[in-house]
Amino acid sequence: MSSVAADLAAPAREPADVERLGLRLLAFFGLAAFAAVRYSALIARPPAGRAVLVAACVTAGCGLLAASGRVGRAGPAIALLRAAILAGTFAMSLLALNVPAHLLAPDQWGHLVKRLSGGVGEISGWLWPYRGGDPWAQTAVLLPVPVVLLAAGCAWFWPSQAMLEGRRAFALGALLAIFVTGTANAPASVPAFDGIVLMGLVAAALLLPLTAASQTGRALCWVAVCAAGAVAVQAALRPAGPWIHYREPSAVAATTSSAGGGVSFQWAELYGPDRVPRSQAPMLIVSEPDPGLLRLSSLDRFDGLRFLRSDEPPGSWRLDAPAANLRRWTDRAVVEIRGLRSPELASGGGLPTVIRPFLDLEPTPAREPDGTAATQQVAPSGARYEVLSYDPHPSADAARRAPRTFPRAYLPYAQFELPAPDASALEPADLEAEQREPLPAARLVGPSAPGRTPASDPRTAALIEASPYGPMFALARRLGAGASSDYDVAQRIETYLRGNYAYDLSVPLTRYPLEAFLFSQRRGYCQEFSGAMALMLRMDGIPARIGVGFLPSLRGPRAGTWQIRASDAHAWVEVFFSGIGWVSFDPTPPASAPVSQEEDTALSRASVFGIGSATHHRAATTRRAGDRGHGARGGGSGWLVTVLAVPVGGLLALGALAWALGRRRSRRAPRREEDPALAELREALSRLGEDEPGLTLAQLERRLADRGDSAAADYVEAIRRRRFGTEPGRAGSQAGRSQLRRALAPSRGIAGRVRALAALPPAWAAGRR
Repeated sequence: MSSVAADLAAPAREPADVERLGLRLLAFFGLAAFAAVRYSALIARPPAGRAVLVAACVTAGCGLLAASGRVGRAGPAIALLRAAILAGTFAMSLLALNVPAHLLAPDQWGHLVKRLSGGVGEISGWLWPYRGGDPWAQTAVLLPVPVVLLAAGCAWFWPSQAMLEGRRAFALGALLAIFVTGTANAPASVPAFDGIVLMGLVAAALLLPLTAASQTGRALCWVAVCAAGAVAVQAALRPAGPWIHYREPSAVAATTSSAGGGVSFQWAELYGPDRVPRSQAPMLIVSEPDPGLLRLSSLDRFDGLRFLRSDEPPGSWRLDAPAANLRRWTDRAVVEIRGLRSPELASGGGLPTVIRPFLDLEPTPAREPDGTAATQQVAPSGARYEVLSYDPHPSADAARRAPRTFPRAYLPYAQFELPAPDASALEPADLEAEQREPLPAARLVGPSAPGRTPASDPRTAALIEASPYGPMFALARRLGAGASSDYDVAQRIETYLRGNYAYDLSVPLTRYPLEAFLFSQRRGYCQEFSGAMALMLRMDGIPARIGVGFLPSLRGPRAGTWQIRASDAHAWVEVFFSGIGWVSFDPTPPASAPVSQEEDTALSRASVFGIGSATHHRAATTRRAGDRGHGARGGGSGWLVTVLAVPVGGLLALGALAWALGRRRSRRAPRREEDPALAELREALSRLGEDEPGLTLAQLERRLADRGDSAAADYVEAIRRRRFGTEPGRAGSQAGRSQLRRALAPSRGIAGRVRALAALPPAWAAGRR
């Protein structure tokens, strides 16, 4: 008579069998998509839709790869087919990441590698999440997703039984690595929820290959135990901030001086080497999930050498924040003052509209004409306030529809001074005295009326061309030529600066810093980039100013908070659009960003001169920190979904067809069905050390009967009769199952009973009736 092991000789269907392929693909897709979405949080505004699309492409390709195992025996043709499936899947994944299709052609691979290398260079100076706007840097951040997912899918679904368990362990580890990388460096606000979802998806991926219901029941019990334990300790294990803590010196906007144990900022743009101290002490703690550029003030006057804040900057609350858009683009934040010593108060992004002080902030701050909120004295450390900020982020189409005219009161934002004959930035500036001085009418130039440009007046154009800023004036006119809107001019200048100049904190001071930045040094930090863009916009008759404040980059000690340091000081450009307000542009590339490659410069020039532009270069549009909500950045997603819908749908359809054909063929093939109760019994005997060589079901039945365990013997008898077809419908009793568990216990102690309970759980826990 055969042994219990021989009784189970009917080959169990492997997890790769066709009838389970659909469920296994579904489980893989769920885990891969969840891990990819969490990894995408390494970008300040996570492109979760693209992450899910990449997971769908990889899953479809894995389905075809698994189905290829039923086409025929392994050979050169099958190997070529599988290679084609993998290459096509990876190409579809790159398209899902918004890589232009023409760069996937073999003759364009060199350009693709250069673009990705440039993107990698740009992210080298950032803490996570990446808050820059360079599209190739974002692609470089997301590139590990298709690579790791495809490697995991190949390991999981490769049509071979060789090293199957090891390959599945590798695949699971790779998916968990993707998840952990995103979660550790951009913590979720509800980590316990992420952990529970992850555990459920992992359990589904591991349980679906199981064949016996008893195995499923035991696995679910262990999952529940592990989940309870994980929830209990998750708070202790969760880090307060990103695990990877690396940062190059960031762009800064002002000189500073220590006073009273804190740091006070001089926001005027003095250029030359960066002078901001590298203190890591917090200046502010901001409670906001995704803050933008934290504005403190603005610089409205260009004195011929530098941008500074005048004594009476122009502004109107009604024009800066139109009532029709106020609710749509208002953000809320709570700010706690730490080391910053300044009467100006930081917003949560944009112009502060309402400030509600908490303790230690009296009297109520006043709002100045340019949107700066300030107190009469320096706010003390520990003071807290709630701020509502108006931060418009229109789509590209909405910004283009804005009128090119603007209120005459804002004409000073389109004017600038030419330098006096003896002026030099190498000489120390008396900023306080200059702020109080009236504008010199003889050197003040700009458009004669809103909607016009300085070039429209021959006398004004001649004055500018004869000044040290003549070359910059020619460049500004060239960049703005043919543009149909102020937005297009701003976007062209921003793209030109980000694509053709390098980031450097150690540029030497010159007599005319902005002119030297554009035409000789070709490097600088946020002061040079923002100053050059704002001045060129004014040369094209567009109202612009410098926004100064902080660019958040480090998460705070509590969930949903950001810690602002002195090194986060930053300057950007604010452009006025009628009916919208001041919209932020940031022309400064990330730290360590290299000068663009030759073909990038050519594409940038093509965009500037109206010849055409690539999707990735058009994407660098209106932005604040992290590009949150700017419609122009997402302009290409619609066509991408449309283009990918057909091939992805085709892959899924082919996979479903292969699965259906394989299932039909497998159903026709004669095979012996495995008895779940027999499989459960054999595994229980093995786990409890009772699987003696040659032991048969009949022998086990007699042994139990001799011991007086008649109910247990009846339970084994039912299994034996059903196995050999004597009574196929009969099942063992619950009492027999319980007595068998007690009889198989290796000892009569508690430990032995627990082991027996785990090996042969109650029927309800094992999923059996």
